[in-house]
Amino acid sequence: MSHPAPAAVRLKRDCRRPLIRGKAGPQDGKEEGTALRFTKMQGLGNDYVYLDCTKEMPKDLPGLARRLSDRHFGVGSDGLICICPSKTADFRMAMFNADGSEGEMCGNGIRCVGKFVYDKGLTGKTNLTIETLAGPKALELRTEGGAVSAVTVDMGAPILEPERIPVEASGSDFIARRMMAGGREWEVTCVSMGNPHAVVFVPEVDSLPLAQLGPAFEHHPSFPHRINTEFVQVENQSTLRMRVWERGSGETLACGTGACASLVAAVLNAYTAPVATVKLLGGNLTIRWDREADGSDRLRGGLAVLKNTKQGGFGVRINDNFLKLPGSYLFAEIDRRVGAYTREHPERDLVRLGIGDVTLPLVPAVTQAMHQAVDEMGQPETFRGYPPYRGYDFLLQAIVEHDYRARGVELSPEEVFVSDGAKSDCSGIGDILGTDNLVAVCDPVYPVYVDANAIAGRLGNYDRQAERWERLVYMPCTAENGFSPSVPDQKVDMIYLCFPNNPTGAVATREQLKAWVDYANANQAVILYDSAYEAFITQEDVPHTIYEIEGARTCAIEFRSFSKTAGFTGNRCAYTVVPMELERDGAKLNALWNRRQCTKFNGVPYVVQRGAAAVYTEEGQRQIKETIAYLLRRCERPLYLAEDSRRNGLLGVL
Repeated sequence: MSHPAPAAVRLKRDCRRPLIRGKAGPQDGKEEGTALRFTKMQGLGNDYVYLDCTKEMPKDLPGLARRLSDRHFGVGSDGLICICPSKTADFRMAMFNADGSEGEMCGNGIRCVGKFVYDKGLTGKTNLTIETLAGPKALELRTEGGAVSAVTVDMGAPILEPERIPVEASGSDFIARRMMAGGREWEVTCVSMGNPHAVVFVPEVDSLPLAQLGPAFEHHPSFPHRINTEFVQVENQSTLRMRVWERGSGETLACGTGACASLVAAVLNAYTAPVATVKLLGGNLTIRWDREADGSDRLRGGLAVLKNTKQGGFGVRINDNFLKLPGSYLFAEIDRRVGAYTREHPERDLVRLGIGDVTLPLVPAVTQAMHQAVDEMGQPETFRGYPPYRGYDFLLQAIVEHDYRARGVELSPEEVFVSDGAKSDCSGIGDILGTDNLVAVCDPVYPVYVDANAIAGRLGNYDRQAERWERLVYMPCTAENGFSPSVPDQKVDMIYLCFPNNPTGAVATREQLKAWVDYANANQAVILYDSAYEAFITQEDVPHTIYEIEGARTCAIEFRSFSKTAGFTGNRCAYTVVPMELERDGAKLNALWNRRQCTKFNGVPYVVQRGAAAVYTEEGQRQIKETIAYLLRRCERPLYLAEDSRRNGLLGVL
């Protein structure tokens, strides 16, 4: 694996203390013993007493760990770590918890081992292998001024099989399973990082009574070797807040293996990306999971502590706007919940109301055109390579004639850009618009509009309590206003409109759209008009394109899709219209979008564009209209499940 940036560790103190034999404490009146040289170190407040045992090993290490760890009569620590010789690695780490039980591995502890052996002159190497009960671990040391300033640990691959964690359970994993502990039911994901972890996701961690909950998990009959338990709050897609109860030690300020296990569990449950910052009581760790598939649906690769954010960062910087995103992407969250339900109820057939996939296949006119195009691609005379950036002329002309001129709207092919989906263009259009623009969206909303602008940095910070972005104008769509938002009473710059609306199904009349066009032109705003469901409009007074409205060519960009119209969800074809008259800041947006597409997009395949063009043939139109009529007959009106978009409500589909 590639080595990430290092994480800092601190040397706390180095001293001699009497080693007390027998009962420790002033009450017995006996303080006999021998001098013991030890070093006290901490990583993020995860503190251990370290002994150099390369020449001599003390007796009764479990008892020694208990005496030294006592915070009243001993040194006080989370446990004892001995640095020992190894036949298979540079050194061996023997780790004992505060109660004297031997642990397999400690992420923060092994980072301190790296600093100890280098700073004490036991090695001059900056790349080490440390033997542990959890297997060998690779360390990379960063030095400054002859001392270690930071340590990177390759934690190895996570273990998910219950029998290897171990957990008393059947199946190939223990992900999002229900279990009783402490008098209530929890959803638990178990992971081993060489030592066992139970990860429990909770709404908030600060008020949890860990003194009661920790032992309930640690000594649960499902965990034959006891278990470390992480209680994790998901702040956003790249940030976790964690408290940990370590077996044999109780609640500690940090746990490196626990932070790694928490990231694994968060990824497996679709809460975060494979890189996330874990906030612990003792500080923050950023963890990366280099995840690969080996063909058997098992995990390979490694986990590594990237950096201790209390000490400052190293290396490449990330776009921290990703860290502000609340929870997981909506459809990923839906997939997680569906997956969990399916595992618990394999006998149930589910009707999915998440992503609006189609239920009918491509019509014959489309598939015949695609078959012919495939044959052409197999002949030297008719083979085609990269497509034109805007799209093939045969498709551009068909779009202009059938979708616009037939409705009295004049467009030129140069104003149309064929793409791989309306989602791609709705999210990508922000590339040509300034990050200080104020954005307005309908509420509830298709989440792509919001997340794309959050990633770009337009929305400021996310208020988790209010469930709102600080720089986003929410336009309520409720039964009281007919699910049609009012024109804002403040100046906004970018306005996302979707009609027929996803998820409410509402449509906009000519009068309503005219009000929006007038507002945009008066305020030099841009309307981003998503018309993916245009084919399902049946009312005569409802425009099929915003360009039916006078003045729209100077203020609106329109997104269209073949996904819902013609069943192209698996083939990916759409188009965006940017009129030549649309200018802002002295620049033509058509030219800017063309430059953006030429840079970031290589065009839609010839075979797919031939299929899209077949939609506009006489036979294609007849077959498509039959499909749409069939779908409309299946329901007197569209079916939707919709909640407030900020609360991860389900998006309905036509």
